[in-house]
Formats: sequence, C-alpha cells, structure tokens
Amino acid sequence: MREALEEAGASEDIFADAVEPKDYETEKNVDVVIIGGGGAGLATAVSAGQAGANVIVIETNGIAEGNLVVSGGVYNSPDSVRQPEQDIKDSSELFAEQTLEGGDNIAGPELVII
Repeated sequence: MREALEEAGASEDIFADAVEPKDYETEKNVDVVIIGGGGAGLATAVSAGQAGANVIVIETNGIAEGNLVVSGGVYNSPDSVRQPEQDIKDSSELFAEQTLEGGDNIAGPELVII
C-alpha cells in the first residue's frame, strides 16, 4: 500500500503515524467460520455460539457493519395497529408477500413467514 501511495504522490508526512503490522496467530481451530460481519453474519455467529459452537467471524473492513450501515437502522415489519389509523393497508401476510416479491421470490417462504 505504501508503494501505491508513494506512486500517487503522497508525501512522507502521510506515513508519520503509520502503525506497524502486528504478529497475529494465523491458525485457528473453530467449528464455524462466518465470512462477513454484517447483520446476517453476526446473527449467525451468535446463534452458532449459543448452540455451543466455537465461532470466528472474518470481516475485511475495520469494523463489522455489512449492508446495515446503509440501512439507516430501519427494518421492515408489519404494524397492524398504527398503519390502519393512517389508511395504510398492512398485515403479516402482506408483509411476507412484499418481502418475497422484493427478493424476486427466491427466498424460502417458510423462512419469510416466521
């Protein structure tokens, strides 16, 4: 990376606070390897850990966030109490139908309907 920055014209100042790489253990013995520390990966890691598995999560970014970082903290769920008050048609069945359609009907309905 340093070479690429130098080729791009970066000055020596940029490297003043550089952190030297650490020696990390390169072999791990685990039951489950999760690739990606996003919402799905972390939920899977927690479930596997709760089931007694020794789990490792591998994430390429400096922090675990996945696509949740762009969701703004919003998640979809039916709200059959408040939405009808606003003349919004809603139900668990409609939610499942729209979720399946949004995923091009690829997901297993039994998982969407949980």
